[in-house]
Amino acid sequence: MTTDRERWLLACFVAGHALADSRLGHIYERVCLEDPLEYNEIPRPFSDGDVERSDSLLTRLAAGFGAIVFFDACAEDAAKLLAERDLEGIAELLERQRGQRPSMPQTLAYARELSSVFFESAENRTAVELIRNQLLEHGSLTLHEIDFLLDAADGDTEALEDLQQYRASFSPTRIPWPDES
Repeated sequence: MTTDRERWLLACFVAGHALADSRLGHIYERVCLEDPLEYNEIPRPFSDGDVERSDSLLTRLAAGFGAIVFFDACAEDAAKLLAERDLEGIAELLERQRGQRPSMPQTLAYARELSSVFFESAENRTAVELIRNQLLEHGSLTLHEIDFLLDAADGDTEALEDLQQYRASFSPTRIPWPDES
């Protein structure tokens, strides 16, 4: 990403995916602006199990696109570019469910509708903003850092302070052994 605007759009995209993954119970190690698709690889081709869990998978696929469009309705063209693989996955899953592949306008309408329901929640909107802002500041976030941000979005008044304490005490080279006392 070269401009502040592109970086902001990418941070929205990544934050939307991180939020959906966390809320829906999917585990990942970290999210980052350098390689945002690394953590959210959806298995292809879709298996029958994926189709059975399609509501969750469709929400995950629509979340990055939806976060951009929700926070900046004028950025839909940029959102389509960033979410190209996700939109293709939505079309593929809908084809498996319904027996007919939707057109791109139909896929976009479905992604808009699905993500608007997800972002109706004030907590989810706040969470995307917190995750986006932290990504812009730090470049990447671990699952644990996102958990603190979700707690803050959900009303935990001490979560951001806990996140600062976590960052101050965390060392990627130190293994946290159990207390022997």
